[in-house]
Amino acid sequence: MSTKEWLSRAWRIDNEIKALEQEAEKEKARATTITARYNDIKVQTSNGNNTEDAIVKYIDYIKKIENKIDERYDVKREIFEAISKVDNPTYRTLLTLRYLQFMTWERIAEAIDYESVKWVRTSLHMRALDAVKRQK
Repeated sequence: MSTKEWLSRAWRIDNEIKALEQEAEKEKARATTITARYNDIKVQTSNGNNTEDAIVKYIDYIKKIENKIDERYDVKREIFEAISKVDNPTYRTLLTLRYLQFMTWERIAEAIDYESVKWVRTSLHMRALDAVKRQK
């Protein structure tokens, strides 16, 4: 695994959490949907309880989200420890903004007061990755 891939783990976990949250919301909506009954005569029956199934799925998603949040916390702590060992403050700032706060290259360039986004994304980023690589 490259240094960039190693540092990107928190971002990938964060995306997994967002996807799980979307699925959990769908199950929550399904569980709380109310169907109007027009009369007491049932035309069709089913063997399962759709609301109960949706609630169970929603709870399962919540548990998965909680586990992923714990995993993200642990990974971010590892990444923070590696970044904090880098001597150059500009590199530390760039790495923190990118790999812990998930900022875009444009916002990073602005935050560290560089006009060339391309230079920050390529040259400065590569130097910062090399500095982390030496610390790991």
